Amino acid sequence: MTNSISSNSTPNTAVYLLGAGFSACITGGQLPLMAGFFDNLSPEEFPTLYDFVHAYGGDVAMANVEKVIGWLDQLSEAPLTDAGDADKWRRDEPEIRLQLGHYTLKRLYPANFQPDHWGVCVLASADEQTTVITTNYDNLAERILSNKISATHGGSNPNCHHCRMRRILLHDCECNESSPGAQPDWRGSVLKLHGSIAWKTCSNRLCRQFRCLVAECDCRPTDDFQCPCCGKKCESVLVLPSQHKHYKQYPHLSRIWDSAQKALLDAKWWLVFGFSLPDSDHWVQWLIRKALASGRVERISIIDINPESVARRFKQLQATGSAVNVETFTVPSGDSHPTWLG
Repeated sequence: MTNSISSNSTPNTAVYLLGAGFSACITGGQLPLMAGFFDNLSPEEFPTLYDFVHAYGGDVAMANVEKVIGWLDQLSEAPLTDAGDADKWRRDEPEIRLQLGHYTLKRLYPANFQPDHWGVCVLASADEQTTVITTNYDNLAERILSNKISATHGGSNPNCHHCRMRRILLHDCECNESSPGAQPDWRGSVLKLHGSIAWKTCSNRLCRQFRCLVAECDCRPTDDFQCPCCGKKCESVLVLPSQHKHYKQYPHLSRIWDSAQKALLDAKWWLVFGFSLPDSDHWVQWLIRKALASGRVERISIIDINPESVARRFKQLQATGSAVNVETFTVPSGDSHPTWLG
């Protein structure tokens, strides 16, 4: 077992898995963890969402977004009788989800980080063959990777992680007439499983670009992005994780999920940074369980404020007798440099 992680290089066939803990770490807490996600939720601006979170979670500022998403799932799957009028919440579900999406966009933008922060250096160590998979909506990962000195952009064979992801999204899409042939390679891309505040889609059903997923070249969110085809305002692509159903609202997202599955099955080393395997995300757990069953992964390195708890969750998804080496690294308090980072 190793007792350190190098920030200078990564081995071949590696995958980085990023969660909310990564973004919270490199922004000094500007971005929230699962618990405390609703610390800025205004009852005046988001009244239906606020009342729902308060009804089931009590203290809104400390409510866990994973549990809130689970409660939303249950509205259509099972009766909720422990907090007021379940029928009312069932009627209000579309508005609750709409307000949750708007609040998420507002809560995650803007966010800044120091380029020399140790967590930024860990991600920047991903070479051009290392695939990065993230469930985060924010645009931090692609900003870090796109700004690497070695990154080349555009053209037929970029090594920029963000540009490679854009090629996957545009391949064989209705809005792109110049993408015949096999899907571009997923290796060395940043794969965002739940969309991004920097992705846009046209919601005009009469438009040729309806539901196309557009990742902006500069990785930046914009509130007034207009569809280049029909001129109507686009919306950000934020997909709520779910235990019970797949993400049918954005069918093109399947390209990203397929690529993530291939990357996980191919990698011998997983670096897991601030990713807690939430119960609300059944489909991510399914991807990881299937990849672990393949027997290819040899090492899982977990960086977290509570890495032992995350390690237990990963071990629960392993097959009996699995020989995967799971190692843990604790995020230090404050901005101190971790002793285990070489």
